[in-house]
Amino acid sequence: MAGIEAALEHSQHDWNLILPVDVPFLPAAILEWWVGMVLRQERSPVAFFRVDGAPQPALLLVRREVRPFVTDAIGQGMYKLLPVFEEAARRLAPAGAPAWTTVPYILLIDEHTRFGNREVSPAGAKSWQDLTDSQRKAQPLWFANLNTPRDFANAAEHVDALDPVG
Repeated sequence: MAGIEAALEHSQHDWNLILPVDVPFLPAAILEWWVGMVLRQERSPVAFFRVDGAPQPALLLVRREVRPFVTDAIGQGMYKLLPVFEEAARRLAPAGAPAWTTVPYILLIDEHTRFGNREVSPAGAKSWQDLTDSQRKAQPLWFANLNTPRDFANAAEHVDALDPVG
């Protein structure tokens, strides 16, 4: 929570992408597509993924104006991300807009993604086509936290699915 507060305090950008370091397999092409989708809709000051129905607020796209809510929560000893972002979104979202924007876990289906009952082609087919076969095969690892020796051993078998550095 303090890292998010510091990032928002020092950011000079309205929107900020916060990424946890323990999800290295989420492809940059998916993030690029998701960020583009959220920014085009701009219905809420907070956006994050849902994985198997569970919100994942540690990987989020958040407006700088949410920082006072984070600061207040820290001051009150409240360190759960979801309630803080829910409150900020309720107060800051435009009238009639959803309190926050979540995107369900992406299921790859050929060159499309499926959200609920509707199919959506990712914005910018190029970024979608930039996914490698290894990245597609490693889809179960996209949101997997790597915290234990077992997690790291499993991840070592999929190193070819990581985005290239540089």
